[in-house]
Amino acid sequence: MRRFVCYLAAALCAAYLFALDAAQFQDYGNSLAQKKGFPDLKLAESASPASDEYVMFISTYDWGPAVDKLIVNLGKKTKDSKISASAFDVDVVISTSSDKADKGKGIVKGSRRVTAAYMTDKDGNELKKGDSSQYVCLELESGPDISICNPFLQLPVTAKFDQAYGMRIESEKLGISITRRTAIVSPVAARFTVSSYRYDAGDEDIELGSLSWMPGTKGKKPLIVWLHGTEDSAVKNPYMPVLSCMSGNLIGEDIQRHFRNGAAVLMPQCPGSWLETSSVDKFGFRIWIPAEIDETIHKITDPVWRFMHEIFSSSEANMDDSKTAKASYYTEALKELIDEHIRKNPDIDPDRIYIMGAGAGGYMALNMCVEYPDFFAAAVPVSEEYPDSKLTRSEIANLAQMPLWFVYSTEDTTVDSRDFSAATVRRLKDEEAENLHETVYEEISVNSARSRKKDKSKYDAHKCWIPLFRDECASNKLQLFDWLADQKLGKRDISVRDDEPDEDDEPKSRKDKKKEKEKDKDRKRDEDRPAPKDDDDWGITDTPPVVL
Repeated sequence: MRRFVCYLAAALCAAYLFALDAAQFQDYGNSLAQKKGFPDLKLAESASPASDEYVMFISTYDWGPAVDKLIVNLGKKTKDSKISASAFDVDVVISTSSDKADKGKGIVKGSRRVTAAYMTDKDGNELKKGDSSQYVCLELESGPDISICNPFLQLPVTAKFDQAYGMRIESEKLGISITRRTAIVSPVAARFTVSSYRYDAGDEDIELGSLSWMPGTKGKKPLIVWLHGTEDSAVKNPYMPVLSCMSGNLIGEDIQRHFRNGAAVLMPQCPGSWLETSSVDKFGFRIWIPAEIDETIHKITDPVWRFMHEIFSSSEANMDDSKTAKASYYTEALKELIDEHIRKNPDIDPDRIYIMGAGAGGYMALNMCVEYPDFFAAAVPVSEEYPDSKLTRSEIANLAQMPLWFVYSTEDTTVDSRDFSAATVRRLKDEEAENLHETVYEEISVNSARSRKKDKSKYDAHKCWIPLFRDECASNKLQLFDWLADQKLGKRDISVRDDEPDEDDEPKSRKDKKKEKEKDKDRKRDEDRPAPKDDDDWGITDTPPVVL
């Protein structure tokens, strides 16, 4: 019965998702269902296209990633006079695998408008007018309202699924039809090292992906741990945390200059969502921290729960969030990943570990500070999703001793700051936190670094990471990254948390924890068994028969 209910719920969710935008999902077919796309995606800092092939460039803007340029090898030298934007037709081809996308096989999703075309050398450097070359650069129209420029399909609940995103470049004037791709270039993302870490959680292994970067300078340096939001979870594309927003700016000169020897950067990637807790519902699914992640979630899940409740008249459909755990299921796994990274990189100063995150990543940043209050030198939660009501007095007292800088917007419609950042900041001030700062926005309005227009672009107020990565966050003329560079782990008077054992209790090993989990499972199994019937129910007054 339970399996039937789970299948039914999954089917209803899938049906609802497809109903939201049937046309958009139709072209992806089995590739979406199987979460295929770029599981082995390799990005290059630079590349030259082979004959009759092209190189695709992915750039990251304030609003997200976009394929905004192609370098095409025409196969033979061509005069500059034959090259113009109108001479080329570019179609987007979606495939079920990266290999097919490289070969240009798949379904045509739509077309891209070429805004500029000019001759280049093999490295993409523009040539003088009148020169001949076999290489041509095609600049493609891109923007936040042009969804087809994004090479990653964004679903309205948890994640961006990879697409096998290819191109078909044709020119009747030049007599070409090019579909084969040599490489994908993303100069910033390619500078990161891709790796993964496997953690034994007892009942299963947790595999966290990560991107890392080390400055080429000598001497000890701090480590910045950046935690992505929910949309960048559960994908096999390891580059999503740096492609989906401008987090790559962390290794850029504007931010690195704040640190004497530079700062190392680590971007872990969660296989699910940082908001998942260790608590499970009666269907066996992990329960999320009760945060208003996106209105779309409730549009999808609420009808399903109501339907199940009406059909089965079961209280299982109504979960009581107040009784669930608040610590992330991935807490220990993330801590071990950070520890392992520090061990492998002796130039990292263990007294200067800074943790930052946005949205669900902001929740996780606070969660890690709560669970390990004497480990991080400073934290920067951005539009964080840790419900203030879940923080106990002792946890607030511990956080008050830690350098914290909150970044949020009062107009955020994804998470109401009055229940999250603003409420927590108020309680920290009541605790007389000495090293507490906040940058509070109403709207997120910036001049796009890549825009030719002088007017400002307005973005969703939840995206407070946009000014963060532009190095624009300040409080009373103090720049955030200047402040961060000065933070170092010091001695703190950390109190015993309400839900922690006394100091005299012996620490529990992982084996002990596994045994406790097994005992809990056995206890739960016993509780779920039907209670024995009374004598009257059996219709006799003596000992009831043995039930086999």
